[in-house]
This record gives sequence, structure tokens and C-alpha cells, in this order.
Amino acid sequence: MAETLFSCGASAGYTYIYEGGLMGKEQAGWSKDAISKGSLSVVNQDDKLDILYIDATKTIHSSRAAGAGVFLVDSDENYFTVLVSYVNAVVEIYTFDIKNKKFSHSMHKYGTQPIIKATTLVGNCD
Repeated sequence: MAETLFSCGASAGYTYIYEGGLMGKEQAGWSKDAISKGSLSVVNQDDKLDILYIDATKTIHSSRAAGAGVFLVDSDENYFTVLVSYVNAVVEIYTFDIKNKKFSHSMHKYGTQPIIKATTLVGNCD
């Protein structure tokens, strides 16, 4: 049985898109970004962390089931930070501000991805 550690909703922030792959020079650069209808949860099942998220298709996805490594970076009474790593594709860092019920999600798509980008979004948790 999984224990839900954090449950969070929509987030907004900025993305930097690198020129190359599917992105031309005119598409490269900074832009506003958001996950307006998404949500995510951090769960602990059998002493293994996982990030479960619902995307625009309203489907639940598991980072661990998709092949990612999910690792606790650090935690104390104020903050909880998790690293999610998909080999040669994406690295994500989630930091949860326990007291203020906020989270940040930083994602870097690299390697063989058709769009290379860096994103940081911030949102609220329950």
C-alpha cells in the first residue's frame, strides 16, 4: 500500500528552449510555461519513492513505471527534495516547501530528445 507524502496541483513558470532538433532559431529562447490542469503526488511504496502525475490526457503516470530512477536528495522539517532521472532523456528535481505548501519542479530535457529545453515551474500543494 502506498503512502502519499505530497499532493500538488497546477504550476506555472518559464522554459528555455535550445535551438536544434525540431526547434528553429525563431522558436529558441525563453517563454512562459504552465501545467494548468495537471497534478502530481509523491508516494512511498515499500520504501521506494515515486512521482505519480496526471497530464492533459487525464491519465495517471508513474515515473518509476516509465523507467525513471526516483531518489530522495534531502529532507528536513521544512523541505523535501526528489531527483527523477530518465536515462539519456530527462532529469527532474522536485522541491516541496512543507510549511508553505508550495513546490517547484525543474526539468531538463537533453540527449536524444527532439526538443532540448530547461523548465522551472512553481505551484501549490494540499
